[in-house]
Amino acid sequence: MVKCPQNHTVRKQAAKNETKCDGCNAVLANGAEAYRCAKCDFDLCGACFTTKKSQKPAAKGASLVKQGLLKDKKVPSTAGSKSAGSSSTEPSEVFQAFAFSGFPATADAYEIFCLVKEYMHDYLGDFTVEVLGTTVHDGYAHVGVKYKASDAEALDRKVYEMRDYFIYEGSYLNTWVVQNADGFTQPQPPASEMAVDQPPVHDKSAHSFYGTPLGATQRSQGVHSGWTPQLEERHQTLTSFLTGVPGLEALSTLPQAPPLPGSEVVDPTLQALLDGQQALLRGVNELRSSVVTRDSLTQFYQLQRDEMQTFVAAETAPLHSGLARVAGDVELLSKDVVINSEKIGKLETTVRSLSVGAGGRPDRNDVNHCRIAFKGFTTESLDVRYDTVKQFVEKYCGKDAYLCIDTRMMGPYNDRKPTNESFVQFGSRDARDRVMKAIKETSFNTEKGNNIKVYKSKTEWVRGRDWAMGKSEELIKKKLDAAKLSATVKYEKGKEVRKITVNGEDAFVQLATDVHGNFVKNFEDLRLP
Repeated sequence: MVKCPQNHTVRKQAAKNETKCDGCNAVLANGAEAYRCAKCDFDLCGACFTTKKSQKPAAKGASLVKQGLLKDKKVPSTAGSKSAGSSSTEPSEVFQAFAFSGFPATADAYEIFCLVKEYMHDYLGDFTVEVLGTTVHDGYAHVGVKYKASDAEALDRKVYEMRDYFIYEGSYLNTWVVQNADGFTQPQPPASEMAVDQPPVHDKSAHSFYGTPLGATQRSQGVHSGWTPQLEERHQTLTSFLTGVPGLEALSTLPQAPPLPGSEVVDPTLQALLDGQQALLRGVNELRSSVVTRDSLTQFYQLQRDEMQTFVAAETAPLHSGLARVAGDVELLSKDVVINSEKIGKLETTVRSLSVGAGGRPDRNDVNHCRIAFKGFTTESLDVRYDTVKQFVEKYCGKDAYLCIDTRMMGPYNDRKPTNESFVQFGSRDARDRVMKAIKETSFNTEKGNNIKVYKSKTEWVRGRDWAMGKSEELIKKKLDAAKLSATVKYEKGKEVRKITVNGEDAFVQLATDVHGNFVKNFEDLRLP
C-alpha cells in the first residue's frame, strides 16, 4: 500500500487542472492516471506510484524525527564487525546507522556533511557516532550516521529530545533507518580547504563555515596577541626607555693619602682606612648607577599604560566591529518584526474575509459548500468509514464524480482524533448539489448498527455559530449553578435571531449577521473562550 509522507494512503483518481507529481515533478495532463492524498495535497503519477508500490516495506521506516525510531528498527551493519577469519574470541561491537534527510538534492554535499558533524559534536557528543557521508535518493540528499547498537535506546531518546535543533535552511530534518551504509560517500572539501604546506591566511573579516557576526581575533588566529604596528611602536619605546634610564651621578673618588711629615712614607693605618672608604664609594656609585628615580617611575608607568591601552584596542577592535554589525542586524530584525506584524495583521484580515463575506455572511468560497457529510460513525475504523461512504455515494454517481473521501479530525496537530463525521469532497458546489438531489436516502445504518445521517456539510460559519450557542448555554448554566440558583434555561430560534433565555429573559442573543453573538443583561460579564 502506497502512502504519502504523513502515512496516509493515497487513492486513485484522475488528474485535474494539470496536477504536478510530487515524486518526479512531472505535470500530468487533465484526466491522466494519478494517485492522491487530499489531506496533504500529495500527488503521484502512475509511474511513481508503481515504483513506490514495488519498493520493499523497509522504506516505511522513513519519518519525521520521532521517539522509538532507532530502538524499534534494528538494522545491523557490518561496519564495526571483525572479519570472518579473525581468531579473536572477543565479541565485536555491532554498529547500526541512520540518516538525516530533508536536504534538497542540490544542496552542497560538503556543507551538509559538515553541518551534521557539528550536530553530532554539539548535541550527540556523549555517544560514539561517526558521520559516514552523503547520498542522493528519491529527490533528496541524505547524510548517514553510524552508532553503536548498544547505544540505540539512549541515542533514540536524545535525537528525539533535540529534534527541534536539526534544521537546514529553515526546514526541519527527517530521520531514516539505514539498511545499507555502503551507499554513503564522504564528500571532498573545496579546493581552497585542501591546500597543503601553505601557511594559514588570517583574515579578520572571515567567518566560520556557518557564520558568526564577530571577526576572528588575532589570538584565535594563532598570531601574537595585539602585535599591531601601533603596539609595536609602543613596545619599542618602552624597551628603549628601560635600557637607557640614566642613574644618579657618581660621587667623586677620594684623594690619595698624604705622606707623614718629614717622610715620604704614607701611614699604613691611614692608607688602609682610605682604601676601605674607596671601596665603599665604588659600591655606592654602582648602586647610584642603577637607582630609578620617581620621575623615571612616572615616565615608565605612562609608557606602560600607553602600551596596554594599545594592546587592548588591538584585541577588542574585531569585537567592536562585530558588535556594530550585530547592532545593525538587530535594527534590521526590529524593522522586519514591525513589517511582518503588519503583514500578519493583513493576512488575518484576508483569512477572515475568505471565511466571512460582506455584512458578516458566510463566504461562498468555504470548502464545505462542496461537501456531503455523513454523521454518526462511532467505532468504525477510518478504512471502514471510507469503504462505507464510497459504496453509498457510488450508488448515485460515477466513480470519478467526487475528489476524495475523508474524515473530520479534531485535537492538536500531533494528536489528531477522528470525529463522528466523514465527508465526500466534490469539485464544485453544483456537483455536490446534483448528487444531493440524486440521493434518495437521508440516513442509513452501518453493519455495526450505527445510524448515519446524510446532509450538506455545514460551513465553518455555521459550525462557529452553532458552537457559540452550545457554549453560551453551558456557561450560563455554570453561573447559575455557582450561584445556587434554580432557573429554566431554554434555546429559542426565530427567523432573524437565536437566543438562550433564562426564565423567559434573554441571556445570550445571536443575530443572523453575528459570527458568535453576545451575552446580555444579567449575563453580560460572561465571555466565550
